[in-house]
This record gives sequence, structure tokens and C-alpha cells, in this order.
Amino acid sequence: ADAWRDPRFNKEVDKFTGYKTGSVLCMPVFAGKEDGQSADEPERGTFAKDATSVCSSMEGGGAAAATKHDDVLGVLQVINKKKKQKDPFGGLHEVSTAFNAMDEDVLKSLASMSAITIMVTKALDNERRAKDRFAALGTLAKMLLKQSTSDVRSLLRHIQSEAARLCQCERAFIYTLADSK
Repeated sequence: ADAWRDPRFNKEVDKFTGYKTGSVLCMPVFAGKEDGQSADEPERGTFAKDATSVCSSMEGGGAAAATKHDDVLGVLQVINKKKKQKDPFGGLHEVSTAFNAMDEDVLKSLASMSAITIMVTKALDNERRAKDRFAALGTLAKMLLKQSTSDVRSLLRHIQSEAARLCQCERAFIYTLADSK
């Protein structure tokens, strides 16, 4: 239960923060499980598979449309497992111990639930952005129908600002070709 003895452990983080890590258990958070997953890959659980199907069934495909089924979305980590132990005087105190197989099973389930949460949140965010874009396009279409041809520059400036806002960028430009008459 001493992370410092494991060559994979990065001691520099503890040195920098002053925190003492005793034991570590990490679990990848997968977008889902592919059908052809090899036996030596960690089991990704049914929750993660469900996350993909939930998101793909949402309007527009949501996050699942942009996420491969085997993508790692993140990592769930727990550190310094504690257990209560009696001291010689009959009192209880906490001591550091190693994580066990039950902890791994619990963390796998929580990692799968995390995948669902992440993917559904992404899908809902994508859906919200799509609705914003359609609303902006509808507003621009109404403006176009109401505008006179003499106010084209104003309309184009509005389209530029909406393009920058909807695409979340610094600026947008509209370049026009000169008439070749």
C-alpha cells in the first residue's frame, strides 16, 4: 500500500504539494465498450455501453455522434484508503491500507456512471448549441425578409457578429466578389 514504491507513481506531485500519497487506485472512464474488445482490456461495464446508446438516441446524435465507443473520457482516481483499527488501549484510529478487488469493482461502476454523466452532459450541451444556432438563423432570415436592399451592409455585419458568437471565435468576415460588369 505504498505508492512511492511503485515505479509508475509520480513522486513529484507529492513533493510539490506536500501531500503524502499512500495508496492509489485509478480507473479509466470509457465512452463505451466495442464489440471486438480484447480479453486483456479492462471491462468497461454496461453503464458505459448504455451511455453511448442513450446519447445516440437523443436528437441529433448528441455527444455519441462525435465520440468513438472506445474513447477514454477521463480517469477516476481514489487515494489513501483508510480502515479503522483498534489500538492496544481499545480505541479506534484510521490506518492506511491497500485497495482491494471490491474497491476496484466499486470504482468500475462509478467510472461507468461517470461516462454516462459526461456523455449525456455533452449531448445536452450540443443540443442546446444547435437550438441556439437554429434560433439565430431564424432571426437572420426574418431580418433578411424585412431589410431593404439599401441596408445590406447592416445585415452582413449582423451575420458576421452572429457567426463569431455561434462559432465561439474572435472574429468572422464576409468577403464579397466585385461585379465584373
